[in-house]
Amino acid sequence: MDRDPIKEDLGESSDQVLEELRGQLKHLSHQITDGKGGTISDAEIQDLFEGFFMAIPRFDAQRYEEQFRLSRNGLLLQPAFFLLKRWNSVAEEARRLDVEVLLKPYKDHLRQVLDSMAVAARQTQHLATVFDQKWFTEVHRLIDVYDGVDSFGTDTHTAFIGFLQEMREGGDLLSRLDTAYKAIAQVAGRQRIKTLKKKLEDFSRPLTDYLGTVFEILVLGPCAEAGWLKEYEPKVGRRHAEGLVVVNGTHLLLEATVVTSGRELVGFQAISLEEGANKTLTKILDKAQQLEAATDPILLFLSPHLSMLPQELKRGIAQAFLQERCRSIAGVVVSDSYCVHRLRVGWNSLGRPVPKTVQDELSRLYQFQRLNLDDPWSDD
Repeated sequence: MDRDPIKEDLGESSDQVLEELRGQLKHLSHQITDGKGGTISDAEIQDLFEGFFMAIPRFDAQRYEEQFRLSRNGLLLQPAFFLLKRWNSVAEEARRLDVEVLLKPYKDHLRQVLDSMAVAARQTQHLATVFDQKWFTEVHRLIDVYDGVDSFGTDTHTAFIGFLQEMREGGDLLSRLDTAYKAIAQVAGRQRIKTLKKKLEDFSRPLTDYLGTVFEILVLGPCAEAGWLKEYEPKVGRRHAEGLVVVNGTHLLLEATVVTSGRELVGFQAISLEEGANKTLTKILDKAQQLEAATDPILLFLSPHLSMLPQELKRGIAQAFLQERCRSIAGVVVSDSYCVHRLRVGWNSLGRPVPKTVQDELSRLYQFQRLNLDDPWSDD
């Protein structure tokens, strides 16, 4: 018969005591999840952990993890690390718990992904120079100091997070970027190739440089590979568009933009759909104004902020299409992420017309889905 070390440790303490402690643990965990972790007092933390030490004499980090999983249906969530860090800050040294016991599986997985990324970088034609050993060493250090309180993330080495997310979906971000970059480089003239090479360095830079450049390259990549991209960063008045493509004889300007800010929700506050709709409208109007000298129709690719709702996006786009200033915007493509996934397109019937055959060709290339602007509450 298998021995149960927890039951052996319980001694005279009852199951009811542990059940109450797990209920307390679950309550504090929910407070943290609801954004109220700062309201938890040191006394509440001490009461919880002292209770576990009394109920389980040989209580340690591994036993704490077991109790947390029992309280949250087998899930080890970020609140577990938050509570443990708070306990260690008030406990005497002999009673502090080793958080690395809990973190080791997470950190080991992150290190394995980072090793896979290093291999992937070496296999590319263009990215090995920007993702060098120094860059990977810096990410290793970030993993080493990760404390588990929040989901692992970094605004300084954002490409690692992008690679991790793509890997979970069965993709390879570096391979996609390398293929797209190579195709665009074959089109860029001598003057624009210098700009393109500078953008290559953005792949390994912090979030503010990384997001827009990665989105732009992944948007242009398919057209470049298909042979439709005729000019990289063509001049439009005093500005430059992302690219000029020719599809079935029709000239079309491509533009890509990332919405980097969104709403901050506090508790269960009411959401105003106009907030996101106005933000979407403003972004489209800004792009139309920047490229007001365009004589060719513009297809705008938009990567919205995570907090933006589909209803807000569709309202903002529909409102933009009614504006005289947006007549040059032939259509707006909404991407689920800056990595260019699940693209939904809404065509502007009041704007510069794009032949149906061209719309169909672009839809086949990018696997566009329809963005139903007539029904803001629909899922499409």
